[in-house]
Amino acid sequence: QEDIKVKFIDEQVEYNTFELIEEYVKEMERPYIFGFSVMTVAFKRAIFVSRKLKELYPDSIICFGGIHPTAIPEEVLSYEHINLVVKGEGEYVLPELYRCIKNGKDFTHIGSISYKKEGKIVDNARLPIINDLDALPPFPYHLFNPKHYDMGIVYSSRGCPYDCIFCSNTLASGRIYRFR
Repeated sequence: QEDIKVKFIDEQVEYNTFELIEEYVKEMERPYIFGFSVMTVAFKRAIFVSRKLKELYPDSIICFGGIHPTAIPEEVLSYEHINLVVKGEGEYVLPELYRCIKNGKDFTHIGSISYKKEGKIVDNARLPIINDLDALPPFPYHLFNPKHYDMGIVYSSRGCPYDCIFCSNTLASGRIYRFR
């Protein structure tokens, strides 16, 4: 919808991450932006991959999002090679962030991000959740290899009205339930 060319690598089904990235960057313009959607269980792997990418492409921008960075952006940004965190829903944040980075403009005004400035972590206010999920474009199934997702799950809602002590769902969207 925003006319931004992206590539996805799902390490749950792809096992040649660095080979794929090496191919993908041939079609990309610098600075490269590498985004990671990170759940706590995958945090260690995301740190490993992102650190390696920063070594291979030192001028790249490393951006973490997902539930783990949303919950504790300070921990994520304590890693020197990570440039910023997108907290909560990223559909409106990421296109604006992309345009700022690619055009060499300041992105520190964007809501729902955390970043480092002069050695300190700046934690911008969260943007409101997206209430109308129908306003979002359809999921880009064409960008994924369908043979890897034969038994995939389709999520058609976000949020939950309950407040279970073991669930991190409320970190992303409070106790508001929305559906497509």
